[in-house]
Amino acid sequence: MHVAAGNNQIKVMEACLDKWGFSIDDQDNTYHLTPLHLAAYKGQVAAVKFLLKRGADSTLLCNIYKGLSNAKIEYTPYYLSFWVTYKDNPPKNIQEVLEILKTHDLEQKPSPKEKEKPSLWWRSMLIALSDS
Repeated sequence: MHVAAGNNQIKVMEACLDKWGFSIDDQDNTYHLTPLHLAAYKGQVAAVKFLLKRGADSTLLCNIYKGLSNAKIEYTPYYLSFWVTYKDNPPKNIQEVLEILKTHDLEQKPSPKEKEKPSLWWRSMLIALSDS
């Protein structure tokens, strides 16, 4: 599912969900990335739209370890996509992905998960608002 999302393979994702019973919000064991994180990070517009339409949770956090201190930083798909815009060669569709996620996230109400860690959810929302 993760590989299909990162490579914009909609039919494979449909089969994973409908035929094989994969979870749309399955998180990998290393960084807790969801298919939505990978699709967003790689600028895969069709995959992002498909996953959101099918109910992917855009508030789940992945853990990326950065810098010499190896500090853990948690990212929502939007925040991860925003971060990737600062790379030397961001994916060509990253701005469209950011707009899709921003619109989607601003239309959502915080779930119980965000209420447990409101500062992380609001950090992503403040970035979304300041980016508009």
